[in-house]
Amino acid sequence: MGMKRTCIALALLSLIPLLVQCTSAIVNPAPTATQVKPAATATPISPTSTIPPTNTPSPVPTALPTTKVSFDPWKLLRQTKASGPVYLAGFHDPDFGITVGYAGDVRYTADGGYLWTRAENKSACRFGLDIVDENTAWHCGNGGHIRVSTDGGQTWQIATSFGPNHPNHCRFLSFLDAKTGWAATPYQLGVTMDGAETWTEISLPEGTQTIAAISLRTVTEGYVLDDTSTLFITRDGGQTWSAYPLGTEDEGLLTASTPMAALRFTSANQGIAVFQDRRQVWYALTEDGGQTWQRGEIPMTIVRPSLYLAHDGETLTMLSGSEITVLRYER
Repeated sequence: MGMKRTCIALALLSLIPLLVQCTSAIVNPAPTATQVKPAATATPISPTSTIPPTNTPSPVPTALPTTKVSFDPWKLLRQTKASGPVYLAGFHDPDFGITVGYAGDVRYTADGGYLWTRAENKSACRFGLDIVDENTAWHCGNGGHIRVSTDGGQTWQIATSFGPNHPNHCRFLSFLDAKTGWAATPYQLGVTMDGAETWTEISLPEGTQTIAAISLRTVTEGYVLDDTSTLFITRDGGQTWSAYPLGTEDEGLLTASTPMAALRFTSANQGIAVFQDRRQVWYALTEDGGQTWQRGEIPMTIVRPSLYLAHDGETLTMLSGSEITVLRYER
């Protein structure tokens, strides 16, 4: 009996280093309202400091049914499985996707999720993702760790951190390119113009509650959606804001450690929000810059998925457990 107890104790102790990667103290200080200089120049992560990339075949993406399944006006593009300990998945198009998750696990696919390759990345747990194009992507998470890739998700470089440790960690990202973008925690919003070498905190508009989603459309024009389903719009880089209701104030929007809502504006007038309450996943469209919205439901039986909306404002990735569903909105 003594030997059995000793084995159990040793097994539990072996798990502590893994848990610390998600709950450890902040590696870099959280930024303030002034620009924060990095402790050292951002440099590529040495491949020797990470687990070597591996090609991990995952189950073949589910074939689309021969009889049409109606998600009108959403088209089912892909159903597949993640191959790692994943918290958020995003597809840029039907083929190229990235997953991020536990203890800095990051993987990418170029074939719709048949083959997932582990990327070279070193960080705490990952909860936020933005894929700018086939080359440039960003992720963030616990400890405020920000990472950037310019080679299609294969390798990730260290950038200056933004935000505190769990539970108020960074989980929202919206970038225009490899230099300019927004990052947000539930209660902070920051902007960088130099590839996340420095961050400047933006004062949130009065009345903002918990941030549910963000979208940066130009250097000066951006959008913040909070959990009261209020959309805040700035056209001068955060100096002033306008507020518009999304029309779902009765129950409010779900929030969690990963994004449960997604937001994109493809022009000053056209925007789409995808979000969920306690019963259903919804989408809402605007053609007048957020002043009015037309809402519909996405008829999926997925329970409280994490959501990612591509830059095209049409390709939606829903993650529940390890199950990944990719839809496209057909206007």
